[in-house]
Amino acid sequence: PLTTGDGVGDSDEQLARNFNNFEHFYRLAERHMDSALHWMDQLGTRLPLMRLSAAEESAEYRVAQAERWLSTQSLAVVATARNAMPGLDTTISNLLRLCGKFARCSLVFLENDSSDETRQRLHQLTSDLGSSGNSRVSATLLGCGRINSPEPCRLNVSYSTGKRHLPGPKLKRSLLEELERVQLMSALRNQLLAFAYSRLAANHSLLLALDPDLHWADWDLASVLQGLYFFHARPRLDS
Repeated sequence: PLTTGDGVGDSDEQLARNFNNFEHFYRLAERHMDSALHWMDQLGTRLPLMRLSAAEESAEYRVAQAERWLSTQSLAVVATARNAMPGLDTTISNLLRLCGKFARCSLVFLENDSSDETRQRLHQLTSDLGSSGNSRVSATLLGCGRINSPEPCRLNVSYSTGKRHLPGPKLKRSLLEELERVQLMSALRNQLLAFAYSRLAANHSLLLALDPDLHWADWDLASVLQGLYFFHARPRLDS
C-alpha cells in the first residue's frame, strides 16, 4: 500500500523539493551504500492459515469482489526504463487493461540513456493519455530534471575511478565500478519513488513497481484480480 513516507531518509518537504534531482539521490545512495550492503530486514512471524469461506472457493466470486473493491481504489505505477522497447508496448497494453479496473490510475516512468525509441514511445503515451479525455488514467515521464519532455536524457556520470559510466549489465567493470553502478541505479529508483511519495501518496492507495522491458505475455487479469482479492481480504497475510 502507498502511504506518505519516503524510505530513503528524506522528509516530505525534501522529497517535494528534490524528486526530480538525480544528483541529490545519487549522493544519498553514496552515503548509505556501506550500511545497505550489510543491513537486512527482520521478517515478521505472522502466518495465518488461508482458510476459505464457501463463497471464496469460487474464482468468479473472488474476481467479482476484487473488481468491486478496486473500483473504489487508485493505483500508482512506477518504472525506470532504458532501452525498454522490446517489451514496452506489451507492458503498456497490460497496464492500461489493469488501470481500467481502478477508479484512478497514474503511470510514472523515469527514462535515461536509451539508444532506442523508449523515450519517444513514453512521451507519446503521455500525449495520448493527456488528449484522450480520460481523466482516470494519466502518464508522466521523468528524466534529467524534465517532466514530459521528448528530449534525450543523458546522465553523463563517471565512476570514482575516472571511467565514464555506460549503461548495460554486460560491460567490463571493476568491482568498485560495479558497486557504483548499483549505487547509480538505486539513486534513480529512489528518485522515482520520491515522486510517488511526494506527488501521489495523498490520493493513491496502491503502488505497483515493475520492469517495463520484460517480455510479458498478455496478463491474465482474472488471476491478477484474485491475487488482489486476497491482498484486500487478508491484509495481515505475510508474503
